[in-house]
Amino acid sequence: MKNIILIIAAFLLISNAAFSQKVAEAKVPAEVKTAFKAKFPTATKVGYEMEKNDYEISFMKDGAECSANFDKTGKWLETEIELTNAQIPVTVKATLDKEFAGYKINESVILETPGAAKLYEFEVSKGSSKFEVQLAADGKLVKKEPIGKESEEED
Repeated sequence: MKNIILIIAAFLLISNAAFSQKVAEAKVPAEVKTAFKAKFPTATKVGYEMEKNDYEISFMKDGAECSANFDKTGKWLETEIELTNAQIPVTVKATLDKEFAGYKINESVILETPGAAKLYEFEVSKGSSKFEVQLAADGKLVKKEPIGKESEEED
C-alpha cells in the first residue's frame, strides 16, 4: 500500500511538471521579455515558466500577485491579477452570494484578455463540490464549470 501511494505521488509530480516548468530568464525569447516589459514596466519579482507552448510570467504589481501569458513571438494572451475579498466589486459579490451561498472562495483574480472586457474569476468550493466561475463586472454569470479530479490534474 505504501508503495502504491509513493508511485501515485511520483506520477502526480511528474505530470504536473510536464504542464509547467520554470525557465531561466536567459532562455526566454527577447520578444517575450520586451513585450512583457512594455506592458508591465513597474513589475517586480519576475519569474518565468513554460506552460504548454506559451510563457507564463509571474510578477508583483502594485502589491498584487499577477501572472501574464505570452506566446513565443511576444503576443500577449492573458493576465491574471490576484484579488482580495475586499477588492471584489459589490455587483460581483452579490451574484456570488446569491448563486453560491455557503461556498468558500478559494481563489479570486481579475482576468484580462485581448479585446475582451475584464472578468472576475473565482474558484469556489463547498464540501466536495468545486467550481470555476467567471463573472462580468455587472455581476452577470459568464461561466460556471465544475472542477473535478481530471481538471485539477491538468492545472
